[in-house]
Amino acid sequence: MSALADFALALRDPTQPPPVALGATAARFDVHRNTRMCALLDALADSYPVSRALVGDECLRGLARACVLHAPPRTPVMTEYVQVFPAFIARFAPAQSMPWLHDVATLEALRLASAHAADAVPLGTDALAPWLHTPDALARARVQLHPAARWFRARHAAHALWSAHATHDDPAHVDLSGIDVGLAEDVLITRPWLDVVVSRASPGLCALLDALAAGDALGEAMACALTDAPGVDPAHLFSTVITSGLLVAIAPGP
Repeated sequence: MSALADFALALRDPTQPPPVALGATAARFDVHRNTRMCALLDALADSYPVSRALVGDECLRGLARACVLHAPPRTPVMTEYVQVFPAFIARFAPAQSMPWLHDVATLEALRLASAHAADAVPLGTDALAPWLHTPDALARARVQLHPAARWFRARHAAHALWSAHATHDDPAHVDLSGIDVGLAEDVLITRPWLDVVVSRASPGLCALLDALAAGDALGEAMACALTDAPGVDPAHLFSTVITSGLLVAIAPGP
């Protein structure tokens, strides 16, 4: 093993002695370990401000420390590494007493991923107008979704909790008394231009987007949405897709 690999191993594992080639004492090497840990904790805490506000800074940093120890970085890109936090929370036993935390953290992770996703220009109504006059062709069409689009089905009121904090200047004084935390919400995260937009997804939208992302034709995907949310208006659902800037390309199907 190289000296660099020895250094990295000892840095990640506090039970390991300092690399012999470094010539450092355990106390001096602990300075490097502490610096690394503090940087990772700060990255996680800064990436999940609403989660931190909900559970408190001490609790969030405790969860973050456990995450770093159990799931250390495999990438030098911090915006990629912090994405592991929701999955860690989901399987970390002490966090199970706060079942809503996983959903809120998932929203924050997807919002961060959306902010760093590739740019694309959404299709406007002019580009889609010819398709609207040919319903059969539209049903067979394949579409490409915006690379910054994210969506998920929360089992708790993730959007309501996030929104209450995002629109308040002082997270410590947010009034959550009117929120039914146990109310499941579908969440849509978009970035059609420069700003990330987080909103509640209308019924059937997540099922529609799941199917489109899997490569289904628009008509097939709409059928999935109607199965998921019987009674939904397909025209309204498709209008939501367009106005949210979720489509960047459309092509004829077979």
